[in-house]
Amino acid sequence: MRLRTDKALIEQSLRHLTTEKQLTGKEIATTLGVSEVTVGAWHKALGIPRAKKFERHFAAKYGETALYDLEEFLRNGYSYAFIGRGYGLSRERIRQIARDFYPGIWIERKLRYADK
Repeated sequence: MRLRTDKALIEQSLRHLTTEKQLTGKEIATTLGVSEVTVGAWHKALGIPRAKKFERHFAAKYGETALYDLEEFLRNGYSYAFIGRGYGLSRERIRQIARDFYPGIWIERKLRYADK
């Protein structure tokens, strides 16, 4: 038997839990008492992108200012290897983070070192 639910209420709740609280599908499912598959279907049907877990997990592991510090290191031209050593990550992982989360800085760095 299907329960009739208010679509606007589901959308509002899902947007709040996903964008503001940055909860994962599993966490939302547990909070609302539904399956992960249901939450995934709601995300898809309502066009709500899934939460970006990276920022939350990075800040939890390395401290609240870690993302700001990482951005400053990238802006100031420190090498990916140097930054990676500070966080215990590989040079390649730092490059991927720069590409995915700081595209402006990544492109600028790519162009700066293209001539070398």
